[in-house]
Amino acid sequence: MKMPGEFARHERTVICWPSRVDLYNDRMGDARMAHAALARTISAFEPVTMIANETDVERAKLLCGDTVDVVALPIDDSWFRDSGPIYVFDGEKRIAGNWIFNGWGEKFPPFDKDAAVAKKWVNLAGHEVRDINMVFEGGSITVDGEGVLATTEQCLLNPNRNPALSRADLEARLLRDLGYDRVLWLGDGLINDHTDGHVDNLARFVGPNRLAVPRATGPGEWRCWDSSLAGW
Repeated sequence: MKMPGEFARHERTVICWPSRVDLYNDRMGDARMAHAALARTISAFEPVTMIANETDVERAKLLCGDTVDVVALPIDDSWFRDSGPIYVFDGEKRIAGNWIFNGWGEKFPPFDKDAAVAKKWVNLAGHEVRDINMVFEGGSITVDGEGVLATTEQCLLNPNRNPALSRADLEARLLRDLGYDRVLWLGDGLINDHTDGHVDNLARFVGPNRLAVPRATGPGEWRCWDSSLAGW
């Protein structure tokens, strides 16, 4: 049983429609146009599903066009990467991990709809589901598809997630539930990141044992550092 790397071939991309007025305010229209453009672009290469609240379905269909499937499920926010299921494969068998979502440490209530959307999507898609009793978000990890999982101490060790679990407990559960052999613990994520340092803002695996990390090279300049983990 193993979680594939993000660079592996996709069966489908699932996106959530912008819904949180207090997040987007007067930019809500821009956010929805941007999400629709993203969905249309991806749909040229693989199937795309857009999840939207019932009241937003018709608007989402209009902006996304005929190449995107729009389904009605209750949501609070548009971050399905964090609130959605995390899939692992046992050979050809697909299993959806339904972890606990708590609004990034209960920062953005209400989040009850987002806490339930993973299981609602899995039931709609007809996938096997496994409930996992641990607060977790998809953006808090990146995996290389073989044996290494990377995360940040700032996020997973934050007491607003799983205060009763030690670092050793968290590591053991991640390795067991996602099918990996080693956790690469990075330090802090980006400054002022409301996710408490999600690794997906900091580093991504681009292949087995290869981690891409941006680094500042001067004022206003960034470069991507693609490094083998052999020396880590």
